[in-house]
Amino acid sequence: WKPDGGNGSRGEFTYSGRGLGIIMDNVNYTNITLNAFSLNSKTRVYWANITVHLVDAFGLDKGDVRRFQNSTFLNAATGGGIANGFNAWWLLQHNRGYVPFTINVDITRTISGTLK
Repeated sequence: WKPDGGNGSRGEFTYSGRGLGIIMDNVNYTNITLNAFSLNSKTRVYWANITVHLVDAFGLDKGDVRRFQNSTFLNAATGGGIANGFNAWWLLQHNRGYVPFTINVDITRTISGTLK
């Protein structure tokens, strides 16, 4: 994960092994749930079980269209530029109500430590 550097944009995944970079290239939504928590007030030792829920919406936004709208990169299957495919995708999603599919990832971990 590469953070945004404080400029307000979303960060991006830089992991490229085993297909994760293709499947999930960005995180649109994050939800963190505290499932359980314990704190020993005498020793100040704690543990918590948390679930991080990540959602990547596989759709097009204005930035995608701006980046690829004039692309001359050829699609091997059709011989045309990929801009045509992006334009059609945009129309389906934004003008005809086709909802982009989402990828949902849940990661559950137990963390522990001692409060200072």
